[in-house]
Amino acid sequence: MRIRAHLPAVALFAVLALAWNFPLVLHLGTHVPGGRPGDNLCFVWNLWWMRTALHQHLNPFYTTFIFHPVGVDLTQHTHTVLNGLVAATLLAPLSVVAAQNVLLLVSLFLNALAAYLLAHRVTGNRFAALAAGIAFGGAAPILVRLGGHFNLVAAWTIPLAVLAVDRALERRSWPSGVAAGAALAAAAYSDYYYFLYALVLIAIRVAERWFDIRIRFVPRAATTMSKIVAALVVADAAFIAAIALAGPFTLRLGRLPISMQTTFNERVVLGFLLVAWALSRWRPVLASPLRRDGSPGADLKALAVVSATLALAVLPLAAGALRLLVAREYTSQQYGWRSAPAGIDVATFFLGNPLHALYGPLTNRAYAAIGASVIEGTGWIGAVPLVLLGLGWRGLRSVAQARRWRAALAMFVIWALGPYLNVLGANVGFMLPQTVLRFVPIVANARIPGRAMVVVSLAAAMLLALTLARIGAAWSTRRKIAIVALLLLDVATAPLPLYRPEASAVYAMLRDRPDGGAVLELPLGLRDGFGEIGRLDERTLFSQTVSGHPMFGGFVGRLPERVKSWYRQAPVVSTLLTLSDPACPAAWMPPDMSPESARDALRQASVRYVVLDRETASAGMIRYVSSLPLTPLAEDDGRALYEVRKP
Repeated sequence: MRIRAHLPAVALFAVLALAWNFPLVLHLGTHVPGGRPGDNLCFVWNLWWMRTALHQHLNPFYTTFIFHPVGVDLTQHTHTVLNGLVAATLLAPLSVVAAQNVLLLVSLFLNALAAYLLAHRVTGNRFAALAAGIAFGGAAPILVRLGGHFNLVAAWTIPLAVLAVDRALERRSWPSGVAAGAALAAAAYSDYYYFLYALVLIAIRVAERWFDIRIRFVPRAATTMSKIVAALVVADAAFIAAIALAGPFTLRLGRLPISMQTTFNERVVLGFLLVAWALSRWRPVLASPLRRDGSPGADLKALAVVSATLALAVLPLAAGALRLLVAREYTSQQYGWRSAPAGIDVATFFLGNPLHALYGPLTNRAYAAIGASVIEGTGWIGAVPLVLLGLGWRGLRSVAQARRWRAALAMFVIWALGPYLNVLGANVGFMLPQTVLRFVPIVANARIPGRAMVVVSLAAAMLLALTLARIGAAWSTRRKIAIVALLLLDVATAPLPLYRPEASAVYAMLRDRPDGGAVLELPLGLRDGFGEIGRLDERTLFSQTVSGHPMFGGFVGRLPERVKSWYRQAPVVSTLLTLSDPACPAAWMPPDMSPESARDALRQASVRYVVLDRETASAGMIRYVSSLPLTPLAEDDGRALYEVRKP
């Protein structure tokens, strides 16, 4: 009976999952979301690689099938191992494209279902939980990831991990602890960001169980210091206005020139002065006494089971990270005070859903006007959650369960805003905690602040459920249906743009050649999350799923300098890499080399085949390839297949 009561919600979420990925459901075996080749094909390659690794008994966290012959460690790659394992086992009869699309469809369903289950545990109210499931399942910060970031579509791992750990803390049994550890491991093998976010939410939950945390601000009387700081605020603001009105200028203090080209530094100082003035007038008081009903000892025992299970489950990832550290190949972004990725623009919290079926184009134009990225900068949590939370925010103070979700909402909004506050496309210079957090190990690897909006959406969905459970208990069925209808209208998205990946017939010919020789794709490109060398055509990653041969170049989340150095130094390969760069001057001349030396260099680099894309290759590239000792084998759809001549 308990399960039967939830079946209508489950059925609705299944229908919504089909609607959110429409019309992909009609093209599961032929198309992928995204509209053009890009990251979408990289995730299709991930599934193919897991199948290949398991079939050939290879280490799935290391491959020479891309960046051949050097190879690359995949520990820091967005490897989506969880999806890969499902695609290689349960979905093995399907093509990699069909398997990827089924996984996306299932993730959309699980996003709503996991939020529903968590909200039902929080409120005990099916109507409130249904609203939370719709709001989170259709959250714009998640659905925009269908544009190519397929790893971030599986947001269900966050509420599932929080729910499982919450149950483990309540039940304090080893089966519940093992289940919670497995849920956290699922997040780790799905996406690093989501694993980190789940850990932070669990830390908030544990802190709430142990401490009665309350923050209040006590007014202070005006002092001489507060008046001085206020005067500095006025002076700095006047200085900023003067620079803005007068334009860039240079002052001289004796022989020392002081250039005033922008007001950024002055705006940063203004932000610090405003904070200093506020603290001089209101004293923050943090009270965190131990809860009388808390039981830290019992919780620690339950968390020990969770931690042990998690440690065993993620041992391959931990071993890979240790291996990279020992080899000094652990790669992370080098941050400067002003060089980190920007966060969410405050305006996007109110500009609407860029995917909406009715007004999406208008929102997209507004995003373009302020320079906001749709896929990494969407801050919309929904009109219904925004309105209901605004009306019921004060009432949530009396709801015990709301405290942790209010804290999570505030924390992750600040996280999502990034290192500096951005408003209507302008960096106002107000420094935020992310400026410091990006230098903290582990946290620094979650370098894109806007992805925290997924947790903002989850916290908003839980607070929405708590609000509806409080104020909707006496509502009529008609009013509840109206709220659900408004929520459904709120998450109504336009049809997905699709792309049909197809491989040239030359790759089918390669598939029929069982020698396993490596393929040098031209133009040649090396790309990771930080940039690109040469020019990578993501379609070559899909083509490899057809040919099955190792290839030069490719994409990985983090590419160590060792691999880049080899490609920059290897004879012939380095020349081809230079010619692949769109910025390579047309007059650049490759170094002289005899055909015999070129052939030996190619064979020493393990090149067996060359595929030249005549449509994207430069004239200089085509001329240089024609001078190499290559034997033409076939040509189709603008791609020419060659084999390196034998001695």
